[in-house]
Amino acid sequence: MTLIFDAKRAAIRLRDAARHLLGRIRYDFRSSGEVFAVSCLRRAVIYRADGKIGDAICFLPFFRELKRFSPGCEILILSNPGTAEIYRSAPFIDRVIILPKKPRDRETDETARQIGECDLYVHLFEQLKNRHLRLISRLHPKWAATLDRSLRCDSLGMSRFTIPQEGGLWGSGDRSADGDDSSRECLHIIDLLFRILELGGIPAGDIDRSYFHLFAGRIPASGPEFNFLRSPKPDTQTIIFNPYGASSSRRLSERCMIRILEMLLRETNMHIVL
Repeated sequence: MTLIFDAKRAAIRLRDAARHLLGRIRYDFRSSGEVFAVSCLRRAVIYRADGKIGDAICFLPFFRELKRFSPGCEILILSNPGTAEIYRSAPFIDRVIILPKKPRDRETDETARQIGECDLYVHLFEQLKNRHLRLISRLHPKWAATLDRSLRCDSLGMSRFTIPQEGGLWGSGDRSADGDDSSRECLHIIDLLFRILELGGIPAGDIDRSYFHLFAGRIPASGPEFNFLRSPKPDTQTIIFNPYGASSSRRLSERCMIRILEMLLRETNMHIVL
């Protein structure tokens, strides 16, 4: 069974590599070579059509800081219906376009037509699909930021701040050819986003890395559907703790959940909702 499984996995990898090569031949292009400057941006497009709620929350500080350092830049998010409201709630995001996770070619082309010109395109993914490459080619941005180290159009080269490893991007990673990986970084996705700002001329110390408070002041004062958000103790804030993820590898174990809850109950008097 192990040999069959390994053979299937190898076949899938070979198929994906062939598709990726074909996509690069059809859609990849050489970047403009212009020096990247955040202050010069007029429109930034960030692909989030495959993101979940947790990813949306993690990306918001980057959008806020991008708008702060480039107030004239239109920030446009390509989202799915499940997270669109989160992006629309943020005052620093100018437009949200709903894009299917697997759009047809005509949908991709129509989306590119709606967007128009694009200075910066951000899609932090390790190996972009043909549909992603088609969209980038239609937008033809001056600067592109991806984690796909094979693309010529990727002018920011964010993959150099990561350590690839089999089975995922974030972890201890592979060592370099000489066996030493101490000189390489492995940044969390949030730090990668802020590194984009740094590459664009923003000093690291000037970036506000705090999270954005979603839906501030928008929780209704009454209504049974919102009672779970209200603390039974007057003047006590609420912590909503969601330890679950999109896959088993991204969920906390029950033991870890219990330890975090015990710590919260011991260290704070806030109302905790699991």
